[in-house]
Amino acid sequence: VVVKDPLTWMHSMCRTMYNANFPRNELAQCCPHPVTATPTSVMWLPGEMNITHHATLPHLWSEWYAQYFDSPRARLMVRYEDLLFRTQDTVAEICACVGGTMTEEFDHVDRAIKWGAGHGGAGLQGSGRVDALRKFASEEKRYELYTARDLDHARAAVDRRLVDAFDYGFSSSSRGVSRDAECAPDKAAYLAEQGLQEKYIDGKGLRLLPLDDESDGIIVRGLFFRNVGNPNAHPNMERAMYKAENPRLFPLKHQRGKASAPVSAE
Repeated sequence: VVVKDPLTWMHSMCRTMYNANFPRNELAQCCPHPVTATPTSVMWLPGEMNITHHATLPHLWSEWYAQYFDSPRARLMVRYEDLLFRTQDTVAEICACVGGTMTEEFDHVDRAIKWGAGHGGAGLQGSGRVDALRKFASEEKRYELYTARDLDHARAAVDRRLVDAFDYGFSSSSRGVSRDAECAPDKAAYLAEQGLQEKYIDGKGLRLLPLDDESDGIIVRGLFFRNVGNPNAHPNMERAMYKAENPRLFPLKHQRGKASAPVSAE
């Protein structure tokens, strides 16, 4: 079981919710603030009987990991941060724990290991190791967007046994960044970061469109935003989505009424 710092875990959930559902406040730009307003439900399998409900995101974190922590079964719980920052030593300890041995040659996997639209972003993949090292080594990033009230609520919500066991302590008095003001979302700036823009289209109203006016569409957080404002966009929806999922195969722009042929990524 891989355990993650509850503060950075909430940021990750804001980027990609997977099967969880909670208010993300203005397209997630301020998420997880305010933490008190994140009632969360999780659909583990299709069907109402497979949905759990949690008061807030830190409650979900605590209740999820506590089931493993309190399990009478044999289990191995490893901190994500140890795998990231002490990769080789941590893997060696895991091997020894389960009766295995390390190979002489150890290769770090630097590329993103999560692929597909479900992992967010226009690139359709998660963060690579270099991005993760930069992100999770920053105390400022850890406390980003949290107010003192957010942190006080999270401290009250999480199971102190888990926080102490995995050394995930935090408090409003030890914040790396002083943030007492409420988050003020800038919707246009947030959309631009995702490669999107709001634009009025005659006969269609205000729509979310790709920043690239010549593209067929873009996939953001697993959702396809078709470029309805581009008269040269490919008329076939499945073809347009395929091109958005495989941007390296289609570097050429459309000619009017005719899609460019696939070009090898090599």
